Amino acid sequence: MRLFSVGAVPVYVHKSSAAAAITLGFIAIVLHAPMAPWLVLGYALVIGLHEAAHAMAAHARGLRVHFIQFAVFGGHCVMEMPRSAREAVIVFSAGLMAQAVLFAAALVHLQMSRGSFGAIGQGLFAAFVFANALLFVLNVIPRTGRGGLETDGRVLWHVLRDRWQGRTYVGAGFAGMKKQDQASLFPPETSLLAMPAFVPAGFQQGLEVLNDPVTPVVFVIDIFVRHLGWSAESALTTAVDIHNRGGILIPLADADEARRIAAAIASDAAQAGHGFVCRAVGMPPPGLTSAPPAAGSPAPPTR
Repeated sequence: MRLFSVGAVPVYVHKSSAAAAITLGFIAIVLHAPMAPWLVLGYALVIGLHEAAHAMAAHARGLRVHFIQFAVFGGHCVMEMPRSAREAVIVFSAGLMAQAVLFAAALVHLQMSRGSFGAIGQGLFAAFVFANALLFVLNVIPRTGRGGLETDGRVLWHVLRDRWQGRTYVGAGFAGMKKQDQASLFPPETSLLAMPAFVPAGFQQGLEVLNDPVTPVVFVIDIFVRHLGWSAESALTTAVDIHNRGGILIPLADADEARRIAAAIASDAAQAGHGFVCRAVGMPPPGLTSAPPAAGSPAPPTR
C-alpha cells in the first residue's frame, strides 16, 4: 500500500507491518500499558531513520532512489546500484550507522536523565535501544531474506570480499537488471501466447505486458502495487524480469478482472505519457491456433 511520497520517491508499507505493530503493542501492554503506543511509534521511527539514511546517502552520491518500503522486520530502499566499491560501502552502511548513532544517543540520554522516564520516554527508549539493537543484528548478519532481498551485512560482505580478491565492483540500475542495449524488446503487436517459453503452466487468462525502452521501471512497479495488490518487492522482481526477457504473462482469476485491470493500467500509462503495453489476453478455444484479442482490451500504443 502506498502511504505517501517524499519528493519523487514513493513510500510503501507492506501488509506484514501491521503484524509487527500488533506484536509490539501486545508486548508493551503486558509490560506497561501506557508505553504501548510509544514503543510502536519508536519502532517505526527506527525503521524510517534507517531507510532515510540509505536514501540520503544515495542522493548525496548522485544515485536515484526509486522507492522505500516498510515491512515487519525493517524496510527496503530501492535505488540505483552504486558505481564503485567505496560508494557501495557508504550507501549500504548508512542505515546501520544511523541506528548506531541513535542507540548511543539513547544511552547518553539515559545517563543524563538518571533513568527518570515517563510512559512516553519508556516506550521510545525501549524502541531506540532494544528494538533498535534487534533490527541492527538482523540486518548486519550476512543473509538473504524472503523474496531474495539481501541484508546490508550481506551486501557489504560481498563488496569487501570482492575487494579482497581483487575483483572489480560493477553497479547497475537495479540488481539483476540488464543494460538497456542488452534487454529484450518485442514489437507492440507481439503475442506472448504464441511463445511457449512465456506461457505459465495452466495459464488461461490474464495480462500480457511487454518491455519498452522508455517507460520508467518505477512506474511499472507502482502500477503493479496499486492495481494488482503486490508488494513492492514482488513488483520490482517482475519489472526486472519484463525488462530482461521482453515481456511476461500474468495469470488472473477471470477475463473480466483482466480487462478491468488492463484498462486501468492503460489509463494510467496514457495520463503519464508512457507507451506501456499491457492488455488482457486469454488462451484460444480448442481448435484455434491463436488467441483473438480479448474484448475491451486496450490496443497497443503507437510510438
